[in-house]
Amino acid sequence: MIDKPIYLLHISSGMTGEVCSYRHHVELGRLSQCEVIEHHISLAQGGGVTLSRLSADVGKGAHFYHTKLLEESPRQHHLGHNDIIVDRDASAQSNCFMLSGLLCRHQTSSLLQGENGFVEMNSLAMPDHQQTFDSRTYLRHRAAHCHSEQLHKTIARGASNGVFDGMIYVEPRALKTDGQMDSHNLLLSEAAQVNCKPQLEIYADDVKCSHGATTGQLDSNQIEYMRSRGIKKVKAEQMIIFAFAAEAAFKIRHPLVQQYVCDKLELTLSQHAPQYGSQGGRND
Repeated sequence: MIDKPIYLLHISSGMTGEVCSYRHHVELGRLSQCEVIEHHISLAQGGGVTLSRLSADVGKGAHFYHTKLLEESPRQHHLGHNDIIVDRDASAQSNCFMLSGLLCRHQTSSLLQGENGFVEMNSLAMPDHQQTFDSRTYLRHRAAHCHSEQLHKTIARGASNGVFDGMIYVEPRALKTDGQMDSHNLLLSEAAQVNCKPQLEIYADDVKCSHGATTGQLDSNQIEYMRSRGIKKVKAEQMIIFAFAAEAAFKIRHPLVQQYVCDKLELTLSQHAPQYGSQGGRND
């Protein structure tokens, strides 16, 4: 067991048209445990493309934790893909946080190939202006008595686009499967849009699978309730948005990384406070 996480920091200073490609592979032996933090940053002048791929083989009884942070420049493209294979009695958690960038697309593909395996996949996307953030998952239940959980959230601002496309595929041999997938989206402007497509394909009996999706704006009743308690409108909106996003952030296992993401969320909300007060009424 590795006490401290492996921190992979990628800093891109490339100009328009330049490409950076990264490839990582992690193998966890029997009963081992490892946490990997993958962090991508591009400098302000960046206008190139980042390609990232991480694969992980999680052995019997092993536990793998992975968190990916995307803080690309407003001109940078990022295309990423994770592949995770989970063996018997093993578990894996994969988180992806798309915090900035022009076009970000990330897919996590997981395979539960041994009995009593567990996979958790979470994501948070916060596109703004003309940005497009695309989150995709593909989970294949191949073995019996496996469990999976997914939580995916998008907060769309400005004229941005958010996408979620998720699939849970249950093979005939995967009896007693328990698979849950939730996608929740928040629209903070009239021009923002989110396209959501959760999917299930089940070819086994005696399984428990579900998917759900919601898309909406800030609840005016919640805002008015908080204002009646002396909280200013802009502050009330920030608190509601933060609580919505923090549910995904709190999935991060490492406390320092979790705090880093929460601080980024608070900073982003404070910088964009004026646009949230567009539903009319006073701000006091």
